[in-house]
Amino acid sequence: MDAKITKQRLANLLAYDWLKILVTIAVAVLALALLFTMTATNPTTAQTFTIYGYTDVRVGTENMSLDTRLEEKKVFSYDILKISSESFYGNSYSAAAYTARRAAGEGTVMFLSALDKAGKASKDSELYRNTSEGTYAGDEVYSGFYDPQYFLETEIKEYLETFFGADLSGELNQDKASARFLERNGKDKRFRTKEQKAAGIESEKQRLIKLRNDYVAVRTAFEQEKLVYLAINKESGETKELKWEEVCPENYHVAAFGLGKLKSISKLYYFEYTEPAEEEGGEGKNKTTGESICLTVFRNNRKKDFDLCYETVSFLNYLAENYA
Repeated sequence: MDAKITKQRLANLLAYDWLKILVTIAVAVLALALLFTMTATNPTTAQTFTIYGYTDVRVGTENMSLDTRLEEKKVFSYDILKISSESFYGNSYSAAAYTARRAAGEGTVMFLSALDKAGKASKDSELYRNTSEGTYAGDEVYSGFYDPQYFLETEIKEYLETFFGADLSGELNQDKASARFLERNGKDKRFRTKEQKAAGIESEKQRLIKLRNDYVAVRTAFEQEKLVYLAINKESGETKELKWEEVCPENYHVAAFGLGKLKSISKLYYFEYTEPAEEEGGEGKNKTTGESICLTVFRNNRKKDFDLCYETVSFLNYLAENYA
């Protein structure tokens, strides 16, 4: 049988079967794409560190590249597979979009302002509106936000003490680190083989060590007054700054991390308000500030992946180091 490929036969094939060839190629590409999609590791909501800017704050000059810089500087651990940033300012659909995101359990932290549109700390500020019903501090208060003081000084501290001892200065407990990795990632597609699991356990150890170091650095940032807690009056909406381990006054609850002492925070987010006119009937002046910017922490209450929300400590350390 003469099966030799000639120019004539090739020309005839292309002339009569070109459509079949294109369809075959398209089917093959689609099959490969489907295969990679099915076998790839898709980040869970917990493995996505999502940063929101609420409807009252404008984006600064460095906002658009924030997620890229966080990735390049390796701010988070191996288990944060995706970093995303989204602003809800200046869109008529923003409030609805934010509500939909939160209904789906999305979001890790959120920037917003402690001032109202007249530049005062009042019940009209978005910080008050979002946290007026209280923040979660290990009690029965149902809230979508953490009390940041409880979050940092109690919950994360106790979590780290599990691995490093009471003063966080001990050696990492290797067995507990390995057990935590297997509990969270034992069925993860990234760690199927024995070798992959061993590498994953080493990454988990490094994650915990880095988290401990970032925690100590954040505590130092509080001592240097780069960071403060922002407590809000339950009735008036007035705010009060609290230092590390400072007791929250009666009739207040701790609502956010205050970032106003970070002089360059307006490069990420800033607040615009109208200062009242000096004379009656006059026009107020529009002013911008970064001093009212604060950071809230969402409480998503994920049982298996709860410790990934503690990566917020690394984000706080990044802010203190780069915007002070």
